Amino acid sequence: MLSIFIWIIIPAITSLLIIPGLFGYSDWGVIFCVIGSVSIVCLICTIVIIPMNRIEIYSQIEGIEAVRKAIYDARQRNNVYEIAALTQKITEYNKWIAENKYWAKFKIFEVFIPREILSLEEIK
Repeated sequence: MLSIFIWIIIPAITSLLIIPGLFGYSDWGVIFCVIGSVSIVCLICTIVIIPMNRIEIYSQIEGIEAVRKAIYDARQRNNVYEIAALTQKITEYNKWIAENKYWAKFKIFEVFIPREILSLEEIK
């Protein structure tokens, strides 16, 4: 949430600094206009990226649940070959869970990473 706040404040301040430059008071107006434009583009990118990142994380969580179900079914049937084939997926997902749990602990990333990550357990 802090990053969004910063990206809203920066364009607001730069737009206030642009106004005197537009009326010919200084040559800094062009520089502030460029800074304001870049800040607005970054704000728009941030607004687009956050939901896309969260959608990707939720789809990964659904993939983890599907692999858990496949492992459970393979163990019920005692299918050693299927379990061996799923071992690589288990390793990948466990690594993904560990990485995202690490980053979810930091408050600055709370907008990007949903809290559901912290309740996930590794696949066994």
